[in-house]
Amino acid sequence: MSIRPIAAAALAAALAACTGSPIGEDREERRIGILRLYRTDPPVALAAPDTVRAGVDFQVTATTLGGGCERAGETEAQVGGGVAVVTPYDYTELGVDCPDILRHLHHAATLRFPAPGKAVVRVQGRRVGPDTPGEGVAHTVEKRIVVR
Repeated sequence: MSIRPIAAAALAAALAACTGSPIGEDREERRIGILRLYRTDPPVALAAPDTVRAGVDFQVTATTLGGGCERAGETEAQVGGGVAVVTPYDYTELGVDCPDILRHLHHAATLRFPAPGKAVVRVQGRRVGPDTPGEGVAHTVEKRIVVR
């Protein structure tokens, strides 16, 4: 029996194991991001330009808060008329001891308002604190912008 086929099979198995989540889908949970943790807000929860051009893409960023077991996930965005809603998601690793640290998790979204006028960008997230249930409550941050 040759060693090369065995080594190739072992390498293929190792690579196949690396195709999923780095933590493992069965050991992490996707949650809407935290925008306020107790009395802590991210330095800039929502960064967006003050003025944009109608029909032209622009970037916004949302910053969520996490600990030693959180990582940034997907960011969903929807635009309807003069309102854009951005929803950042984060992943939490389950069943492990986590370092007691505070992380700022960055999320980017590309938006485009179709017509000139006043508009608003809203980030939908959660607030977690002593006065909330364990998973927190809905919390929104918004910025008004001008579309030219």
